[in-house]
Amino acid sequence: MRLMLFFSRGISLAIWRDSGLLEREIAPYQKLLSHLDGITFLTYGGHEDQTLVAELKGAEVLHNRWNLPTDFFGLLVPFLYRSEMRSATVFKTNQINGWWVAGLAKFVHRRPLILRCGYLLSQDQERKRYSRFRIFLISLLERWAFKYADAVVVSSPQMKGEAIRRYGISPEEIRVIPNSVNIDLFRPLSEIERIPGRLGFVGRLSPEKDLPLLLESVAGIKGVSLLIVGDGELRSQLEGMASKNGIDATFCGIVPNYRLPRLLNTCEAFVLPSRWEGMPKALLEAMACGLPVIGTDVPGIRDIIEHGKTGYLCDSSVGGLKSAILTVLDDISLKKRLGMQAREFIINHFSLDQVVTKELELLSILEKR
Repeated sequence: MRLMLFFSRGISLAIWRDSGLLEREIAPYQKLLSHLDGITFLTYGGHEDQTLVAELKGAEVLHNRWNLPTDFFGLLVPFLYRSEMRSATVFKTNQINGWWVAGLAKFVHRRPLILRCGYLLSQDQERKRYSRFRIFLISLLERWAFKYADAVVVSSPQMKGEAIRRYGISPEEIRVIPNSVNIDLFRPLSEIERIPGRLGFVGRLSPEKDLPLLLESVAGIKGVSLLIVGDGELRSQLEGMASKNGIDATFCGIVPNYRLPRLLNTCEAFVLPSRWEGMPKALLEAMACGLPVIGTDVPGIRDIIEHGKTGYLCDSSVGGLKSAILTVLDDISLKKRLGMQAREFIINHFSLDQVVTKELELLSILEKR
């Protein structure tokens, strides 16, 4: 069996690397390779992409070596790489954005298609308040994608329910395969001392993550510092806000995924103040490190955190988040219990081995059709 993975529109292995995500994103495919005859990555990058998975035996990279415009390349892909596509057993999208390239390849080469959705594009557009006409068009395309695929994979039961509600898809046609965590890499590190009062955050510095809420909530709390990993359009604004309010905040920028465990283990707790989430990998990785996690009670976060058991939920207000931070930091037994139960939860539900087993089960079903 050979799997061909279609990258999201415009995305390349180099972009994954520059975003610090390369190791995280290819980890499941490293595991899958030992069970398959090979994996082909179809990316929108240049020649550089070929070198970024050179250590993965059995992996092949097909890239935009002609430097064609993104959508024109996507349109021609089934013909430019027709021999490679004919040798594939199953096609799979990494996300729904740009799925039509894989859909066209399915039509031309008659291979089964797995449509993977880490998030619903229509729902994401609604949350970002795009125009009604745009959302309507996206919903039509999304409905078509769900119907045309041979199997649909979503990352959470809640997302499955939303897809069924929006598009009337049969529950049997949608599988839940969550994001995975390398629990051997992301784990408590006894040799690293946690810094009292340090709160960690990992993610894009963009509006939906609501970092201003976090900064406002810790302003004036003595002994609390922030470790913020990530980059985005709000970075300069957030740095200015931290400086103006006398907040001890370290902005690390983008950090390779394999370096995150050591940084996370310096923190006393992890905070995710987002307005919404899909299935936040950074939260899962912090929990795998045994950190007590604090999150706003919003979709995507409440689906992972069980309040008082695997983490601590609060409302999306300065008072609510500040109270949650103080409660967790001031209670030693609570911190320890939340951290232990968070890691146990990740081990039981999100380990690489468990996710790869689910992927193989689906591939086996499609191969027999």
